[in-house]
Amino acid sequence: MWFGHISLPVLLVLPTWTASSTVQEVQVVTVIFGDALANGYTIQSPAYNVAFRQARLQYPDALANVTRHSIYMPGTFSCQESAALVPLLAMDLQDAIERHHGLSVLISPGCSLEVANLGDFAREWNVPLLAIVAGDASLKNIERFPTVVSFASSDHNSLVEATLRLLELHAWSTVTLLCDDLTPGTLGGFSAAACRALTAGLAQNYPKFTPNIRHFNWQSAGMNQTDLIANMLERTQTESRVIVIFAATAVLLRRILIVAHRCGMSQGDYVRQRPSL
Repeated sequence: MWFGHISLPVLLVLPTWTASSTVQEVQVVTVIFGDALANGYTIQSPAYNVAFRQARLQYPDALANVTRHSIYMPGTFSCQESAALVPLLAMDLQDAIERHHGLSVLISPGCSLEVANLGDFAREWNVPLLAIVAGDASLKNIERFPTVVSFASSDHNSLVEATLRLLELHAWSTVTLLCDDLTPGTLGGFSAAACRALTAGLAQNYPKFTPNIRHFNWQSAGMNQTDLIANMLERTQTESRVIVIFAATAVLLRRILIVAHRCGMSQGDYVRQRPSL
């Protein structure tokens, strides 16, 4: 339930977002699209309920005038679909903001595309938007997103920088990226965005680094997962001994590692990195 707890300390300093120091009433609105396994309503809303209850016990004076509720759109959506639905949910958000006489704060556990669209509305409403999961580099654009703060566990800029430094440290010049950006999953949005960011970072440093990028889709017709993984790893063995895996779920990552072992890739001759899992 870290999603809820990570935002609570910020509530103690939220009045600094406004020019007035007399703000008494603060409403925190969690904005949630769908019921994704990791960041959907069924998982997130109870987590915030527990987190706020515990925070009130620990900081009763600071949070005495803070209320919280959720605005939720039911369904099962991809990151791109959630982003496209933001304008529909924005009508409910605007009503909630206009009805409240005080400071409104939005919290979103959504993906980067979703938060980017929501951030545009937050800018026009002049309300803080705390992005708990989204960490795309574009969110650092303070001209477009002056009220957005990202608390992602691993932002893409840091991930790219750390990977490049790791390659430099060990003098690894050729690297293969296995990018599961087509498979629906709890980390599908992160995997796709992180793969794009690292691909761009490696390309900017060519010929210092030579990247090989392989995109895969577990739903490929006519192939089971084991065969697909085996074929992918066989090609990878001819390209590089340094492999960065962007798998949408831990289950998929486990299957890749099992097949890699069967292919003789667990004898110390290959280096594998899986960011943020």
